[in-house]
Amino acid sequence: MSASPSSTSPDSTSRRRSPVNNSPPWGSLTIIAAMILGGLALETDDHRHVHLRGWPAVVLPEICWSQRWFGWSCPLCGSTRSVILLIRGRWEESWAMQPAGSLVLLTALVSAGILWTGYAGGERFRGIAATSTRILWAGILIFLIFRHAWITMSRAESTVNSPQTHASAPPVR
Repeated sequence: MSASPSSTSPDSTSRRRSPVNNSPPWGSLTIIAAMILGGLALETDDHRHVHLRGWPAVVLPEICWSQRWFGWSCPLCGSTRSVILLIRGRWEESWAMQPAGSLVLLTALVSAGILWTGYAGGERFRGIAATSTRILWAGILIFLIFRHAWITMSRAESTVNSPQTHASAPPVR
């Protein structure tokens, strides 16, 4: 029996590339728009709670699952409040609150630029752009995890090694 024309030879299989998404990267712009609109629609007056702008009685619930389930913060805790402060032009307060908010917004802007440049550059550049943004997001995530671990360990070490004063001593029962 002879091979049918539809069968693939080893040469044609090795040259196949993974499919590249040919649609515009609207998701990246949606994320940026959501962050900006959220920053404009929400407020944080006490740097602890988030509420709708102009309605301090409408406080948003705690959304961090790590905080809710385990009682400890995750690498992104405080980033919503940080983005709100950043959008309002309070750069130093935003960075002091949580650098992750600024870094995530900056990464979203840079990755959107990379994705749209890749989209405009044609199929050859789309794969490179997608891989570049994945590496960028993975790098930011790794940085935030290590930063959070360092801060958590520093806090734990300072509470273990610090002498207890009357105000910080645990209550006697």
